[in-house]
Amino acid sequence: MKLAGRYRIMLRTKLFVWVACLLACSSFSSKCGLAQSETNSENGAASSAVQELDIDQEDAEDPSDNEWLEDSSDNPASGFAQSRWQDLRQLEEMAIANNPALSAMAHRVQAARSRAIQAGLYPNPTVGLTSEEVGNDDTAGLHTAFFQKTYVRGGKIEASKNVACIDIDIQQMQLRRFELQLLTRIRQAYFQLLVLDRRKSLIEKRTELNQRLVSITEKLVKASEASDSDLSQVQIEKQKSETSLQQVSRQFDVTLRRLSVLSGVDQLAIAQQSNDALYDLPDFDFDQEIGRLYRLSPRLSVIQLQQDRAEAMLRKEYSETLSDVTGQFGVGYDTGTENTFASFQFSAPLQVNDRNQGNIAAARAGVTAAQFDIQQVQLDLETTLGQRMGEYQNALFEFQQYSEVILPRAQDTIDILTTGFEAGEIGFTKFIFARQNLFQLAEQRLNALDRAWQVALEIEGLLVLSEQE
Repeated sequence: MKLAGRYRIMLRTKLFVWVACLLACSSFSSKCGLAQSETNSENGAASSAVQELDIDQEDAEDPSDNEWLEDSSDNPASGFAQSRWQDLRQLEEMAIANNPALSAMAHRVQAARSRAIQAGLYPNPTVGLTSEEVGNDDTAGLHTAFFQKTYVRGGKIEASKNVACIDIDIQQMQLRRFELQLLTRIRQAYFQLLVLDRRKSLIEKRTELNQRLVSITEKLVKASEASDSDLSQVQIEKQKSETSLQQVSRQFDVTLRRLSVLSGVDQLAIAQQSNDALYDLPDFDFDQEIGRLYRLSPRLSVIQLQQDRAEAMLRKEYSETLSDVTGQFGVGYDTGTENTFASFQFSAPLQVNDRNQGNIAAARAGVTAAQFDIQQVQLDLETTLGQRMGEYQNALFEFQQYSEVILPRAQDTIDILTTGFEAGEIGFTKFIFARQNLFQLAEQRLNALDRAWQVALEIEGLLVLSEQE
């Protein structure tokens, strides 16, 4: 009986040491193995497990420093194992070159330029030949060759050309607006992929750990060192991590396809950004950002150009109040008298009823409406920026809390539980789920990082994705 009891204690001790070593070696480090832990003494194996667990905790606390996130062309991260590697600048250049909507808008700009050329052209002169009194007194009649020209008055041509030139500026700003929308979507998808790849790798390691924990717990249940409820809880955690892995994998594939469509590149692969770039979130100041929006916002610029166009249209309508004059000069020959003569003719409409008063009133109302449109757009920009700034500050605060407070405290808890588990003072379930919690906290930190980047890129993209017309 004494020998059996000693064997039972020895089995329990070895199983606990085995679990500790497995937690340390299962995913984050390849420096230790189960075979080595079995050849060491029980105290030495426990000490080695604690040391490896410390490395594991640091990895979970700061995924940016993990070896399994480092990329190379020979060993790419799991989500980026593709044939080609592209960085963000290359993707932006390819998108601008390949996007069909962008090309269509560029041709619209060219069409506006052509209309401006047409608007600046003066009417063509007219030449003709008239014959009168043919057959009168058995003569061939009067024959006159004439030259006719319309003299445009009031600066109508210049006014029309000014309107057309402003249309060019509007089309160019619309092109810039769409380009910013395209680039912002590409940048958001790009950074989302980087975060998703880290989440995917983290969940893969968590899933691998849970799979091994299920196997270990089954052995502990057989040895009466763990209960069926312990096994059930570990199995539930395994199922949850597998579900999360499937969801993240699908989200990664969808985002990669969206980025491929936006950039116009098939079989897209993304070059990893450095961790410093991914975790270096920008710092925004509301006053500076609202000033930048007023200067550079394509939406506001379009409305301001539309006001300029309305004012140009008002000047054009006023120019219509001055009638054009048509002049004609002719040289004729009278076959009856064999005399040569000249003729002159000038005509202009009398503006008795139509003085273009309706169009002038409409153009004046358009100018006033454009002024109010500018004020409304400025209010919309301030409101949207305030909302996005609030969302960004919340996401940034959450990310910083996980990085500086929550994960360090969770690591301290793991340190305490590791010591207690080694001494046999902490139960198996409590120790295992403390480790699971560390993974979940690291994943929540990445979620906050993703939200912060999505909003930050929209702010840097001048909020073109939030525009409501």
